[in-house]
Amino acid sequence: MKTFDWIVVGGGIAGISLSEILTREGHSVALIEKQSKLASQTTREFHEWMHTGSLYTLVKDEMKTLKYILGSLDDLLEFYSCFPQMNLKPSENGLNINDDEKGWFSPNYINFKYRLKNRKFLFSWLYSVARSIALIDGIKNHDWLRRRAGILESVTTKYYLPIAKHLLKIIFSNKKFIKIQTSDFTTNSRHLLRDLVATAVKNGLEIFTNNELLEIKNVDGEIIIVLFHQAGSILVIRGK
Repeated sequence: MKTFDWIVVGGGIAGISLSEILTREGHSVALIEKQSKLASQTTREFHEWMHTGSLYTLVKDEMKTLKYILGSLDDLLEFYSCFPQMNLKPSENGLNINDDEKGWFSPNYINFKYRLKNRKFLFSWLYSVARSIALIDGIKNHDWLRRRAGILESVTTKYYLPIAKHLLKIIFSNKKFIKIQTSDFTTNSRHLLRDLVATAVKNGLEIFTNNELLEIKNVDGEIIIVLFHQAGSILVIRGK
């Protein structure tokens, strides 16, 4: 029987990230995964796309999703800047990516294409496109050193004039599509996950793989987790 401050069930990206933060703060942590490898299910379908909010500038939800994404970027810069390979650097005019083959991120920016052909009389669509482009420009040129982007006002301040500029350009365009480079880029997920796991293990994380969960129970305020290992052994883990 082993006792830990925290027990994290599930060795995907969320479980790994949570375990790393907890061990960094000095907690003893057990990370439990039923597969033989961590993140085996998650990374199989991971598309390596780092969202900075560009995709959600077209969502009509009063920019709640955009605010959430930008707030997550604020957290990323705050919590992970201590990692040498976290090569996303804030500046007064956007985020810079150091082109490092071992870095977490790559300067491969995602391009968007907005359809204009046969939609020139759909003013709501044209306005949405112009608004989307103006917001993406705001994200790309945001002052990440002095302002938290998740507050949104710092991204959207005085963006109505750019909307008008982009709207006129779209209306008088003869192109079938309008193409822009967004603020989104690609991720090297294997490097990122490797660094998180290695750091967490160095800080005391214990990883248990190849386990089948048999029982979870609460005994006198403590969580008891009973696991069956594929090798045939029974493991009991206590969480304070």
